[in-house]
Formats: sequence, C-alpha cells, structure tokens
Amino acid sequence: MPAIKPASLLVVMAFILSACQTDPGSKKSFPIRASEISGEWEGLSDDGVFYIVQLEPSGTGAIGYTRHDEGAAMLRIGSWRCDGKRVFVSAGQEGADPNAAIRIEGQAGWLKMDLNVLGRDWHRHLTLYRASEWERLRTTVRASLSQSHDSSRTAPGATK
Repeated sequence: MPAIKPASLLVVMAFILSACQTDPGSKKSFPIRASEISGEWEGLSDDGVFYIVQLEPSGTGAIGYTRHDEGAAMLRIGSWRCDGKRVFVSAGQEGADPNAAIRIEGQAGWLKMDLNVLGRDWHRHLTLYRASEWERLRTTVRASLSQSHDSSRTAPGATK
C-alpha cells in the first residue's frame, strides 16, 4: 500500500474541515462574519455555469459568469450581507429592468458557500470556493501529482 503524502492529507483535511461548520459538542453553528467571507469566490452551478463572485467589504461587489461555449457576462452586486452562517446577495445589471434582478442566498463557510441563485422565473444551485484557498490547494495537488509522476519514471532502457 503506498504511503500517504502529507500534502495529500492536507488537501483532504481542508475539504473535510470546510464541510464541518458546527461545534462537535453541540448543534450550534459557528457564526461567520462578513469580514471573513469578503473576497473572491469561484465555482460552478449544477448546470455547469462557471462563476466568479467578488464580495467587497463595503457590502457591494460583482458577479461574472459564463458557460464553456459562451462569452462572459457581469452583474453588479448592489448589496450583500452575512447573518450567522447565511449570506444574502442582491444583484442586477446597471440600468436593467428591476424584474431582471437576481437574489442569491445560502450557507456560507470559511472555505465554501452553497448558494441558490434566484431569478424571476428560474433558479440554480451554486457551489463556490474561496479563490485564494482554491489556488493554494490546486498548487499543492499539482506539485504532489508532478512529484508522483516524476518518481514513477524510469531511465530509458531500465527495467522495473
């Protein structure tokens, strides 16, 4: 059985911890402050739309999104707030019909947000991860994969 590398273990632990937002000794949730979730988040909706959400400390921000085969679109976040573990966002295009505005709400954690995007006649589920942490984890995993791949190579003509 191959040994588990510390870098791989850290990645697995980070994802497990992101899902554990409750105190193991009680049913209470740890409250999340707005200052803890402001920043850039990225992820996918269940139907494959890629999102980048920028939550500014001022309570405003922006949302960019695209499908793999379409150009990107942007919405302004008019306001957002955090209440315990819940996050609430109001967004729309500047000068657009107020009925075209969207509302986003859902669970917020330090590493992950599970959100519902609600339009006038539609909705979708969205999972976002903190962009800086996502990049750090991506770099760690790629380094581990590269190291594993390099160590499995043998010299030309050598036998295993």
